[in-house]
Amino acid sequence: MNKKRYFIGSLLVWFYIIDFDFVFHGIILKNTYLQLTPIVRPLHQFPSYFYWTFVGQFLLSFVFCYIYVKGFAQKGLWGGIWLGLLVGAGFGISSDLIRFAIHPFPSSLIIAWAAGYLVELMIAGMIISFVYKPLAAE
Repeated sequence: MNKKRYFIGSLLVWFYIIDFDFVFHGIILKNTYLQLTPIVRPLHQFPSYFYWTFVGQFLLSFVFCYIYVKGFAQKGLWGGIWLGLLVGAGFGISSDLIRFAIHPFPSSLIIAWAAGYLVELMIAGMIISFVYKPLAAE
C-alpha cells in the first residue's frame, strides 16, 4: 500500500464529502429538516454539535478509502464506483431503512438520503480511484 497516495486520496475524499454534505443537507434538504424540528435537533443547537459531523465524515472517508485500497484498487474507476454502490446500499440505505422504522421520518426524506448516499459515495469512489493507482508489485 502506498501510504502517501492513500492519505492524499482520503483527504480529498474527506473534503469532497464535507462539501457534498453541506450542499445536500445544508441547502437542498434544509427546508425538510426545518419542518422536522420536533424530531431533529433544532437549528440553533446545531453549531454545538457540528464538530461531530467532521469526525464522522473523516472516519467515513479514511475507512472508505482503506477498503478501496485493500480490495478494489485493482479494478480502477469501476472498482471505486462499485465500492460506492456497495457502501451506500449496505451501510447508508440499510441504516436509513432501520431509522425509518424507528423514527417518524417521511419516506420522501429516506428516498432523498438513499439517492444522496449512492451519488456521494460513487463519486467518492471515483475520486480515490483517480488518486490511488496501485503499483505493479501491489
